[in-house]
Amino acid sequence: MGAFNAQDAVKMWQDRLATVAKNLTDFAESAQMRVLRARVSDGQYTGRTLEVASQVTRCVENLWQDYLLLTRNVDEAAAKAQKSGLLRNYDEDVRQLLAGASIQLPALAVPIQQRNLLDSSEVKGFAKPEDVLTSMMGVFAQARDQASLVAKAESAGPAELQSVKADALNAELDLSEAEKLLASDPIAALDRLAKARHDLTVLAQNRAAEAQQAQQRVHMLTAADSELAALTTLVADARKDLEAARPRFAFASPDFDAIVPELDVWLAKLKDLAKAGNWSGATAGLERWHKLCAERTAQLRVARTQIVAQRDAFENLRGRFRALQVKASRIAPGQAGPELPHLQTRCTEELARVPFNAGEARRLIEAYEKVLSGRPPVPFLPTLK
Repeated sequence: MGAFNAQDAVKMWQDRLATVAKNLTDFAESAQMRVLRARVSDGQYTGRTLEVASQVTRCVENLWQDYLLLTRNVDEAAAKAQKSGLLRNYDEDVRQLLAGASIQLPALAVPIQQRNLLDSSEVKGFAKPEDVLTSMMGVFAQARDQASLVAKAESAGPAELQSVKADALNAELDLSEAEKLLASDPIAALDRLAKARHDLTVLAQNRAAEAQQAQQRVHMLTAADSELAALTTLVADARKDLEAARPRFAFASPDFDAIVPELDVWLAKLKDLAKAGNWSGATAGLERWHKLCAERTAQLRVARTQIVAQRDAFENLRGRFRALQVKASRIAPGQAGPELPHLQTRCTEELARVPFNAGEARRLIEAYEKVLSGRPPVPFLPTLK
């Protein structure tokens, strides 16, 4: 640290206090503060606004008191700095005044509950000018912000009321108390309006959620209608496949006539529950309905798969037998033997049997093919012209 210069230190504090005085004066004499003081004096404020406005005026008064404390301290330091010379040096006194705990704070009363027998009823403390100035900066910021809060509440209150009023009317929210408070307690009025706006937001969110839920419920019913329509088509297709496959193929036929009507009647009852507002019952029922519909759909698809599988098996075996018959037609006369015609007849009969037995037909055709593979074919001779 450099050597302490009393004149420079005094000048710095004088500049600081000049700035403090100007800002305090500008703030205290601003239109905002004049209105605030007048309304506090006339008793126009009540409630929360009166509390805040009164605190602002007290803060300003305390700031001026602290300013005077600092001014007296700096003036004393300036006087000593002026006297300082070759014969008498007051630099240390100036340092103590400007950098030490040189400002006596107002005495604070000590409650009897906190005193010992020999304790004083008051506590007197000292603070450094820098600490006092730092405290003043915090108090000034608080007073400035609170004064702005009052002014903002007074200016913004009516517009905010009109902004909220239309929506509040639709939502049946009572704003009469907030409207009454605008003139005397605008801060409380704004708080009520803020709460009303929050309530409106929550109400709008709830309504949006309800609308979305209603849309989901409609979608559930629409999806059920679509599933039932798809199942109806599947029943018709399965019935058609089964009728086309009979009597050649034997199947365990589902009860086609009961599948759709049962689900249709049940769905109609669930829709009635939904219309009556019993969505919990309708939703629970729809979950079971969807499960049963899915089971019936799966059963029909399995049945159709079995029909197609047997039909494909029949066509494959019949095609295979026809190919073998073409091969048999090329066997040399006298080489066929009695076994081959017999198996051919058996295969023809088995393929024509109703109901079709895929296992037996496959066994006979494989036997026919085995016998046929041991017979030499007739050589192919081109026709000579």
